[in-house]
Amino acid sequence: MNCALFYRIAAGLLIFFALAHTAGLLSSKAPSTEAALVRHAMKDVQFHNMGTTNTFYGYYLGFGLSLSAYLLFAAFVSLHLGALAKRNPSTIGGLGCALLAVQISIFVICCIDFFAAPIVVSGLVVVCLGLAVFRPARAQD
Repeated sequence: MNCALFYRIAAGLLIFFALAHTAGLLSSKAPSTEAALVRHAMKDVQFHNMGTTNTFYGYYLGFGLSLSAYLLFAAFVSLHLGALAKRNPSTIGGLGCALLAVQISIFVICCIDFFAAPIVVSGLVVVCLGLAVFRPARAQD
């Protein structure tokens, strides 16, 4: 398997991650009564910050949707790197390593703070990007 294919597989995993993350974020069912109470408090308690009225639920939702947007952008970058790897791998430069580094940090955060599904998906993305970055690339005519 060549590095272009690994970039494309990583892109597919990132798109899946973004869709699953967004669906989970917008899910209205709390896993327990206590979790429902926390969500309710996050939505109802308002505070003022830097001239605006906010809630912790708004922060939670905003940060979550921001991550979903980032994951889609990362998928685009991965697809683009895959195309470059086929045509002119020398133009990739450090961008592949930078994308890998960010995905490693997301994997570590998932391992510390989340559950099996995001750990597995982010781990698979890291493996694919690692194989793409450190595999010797050759331009294909």
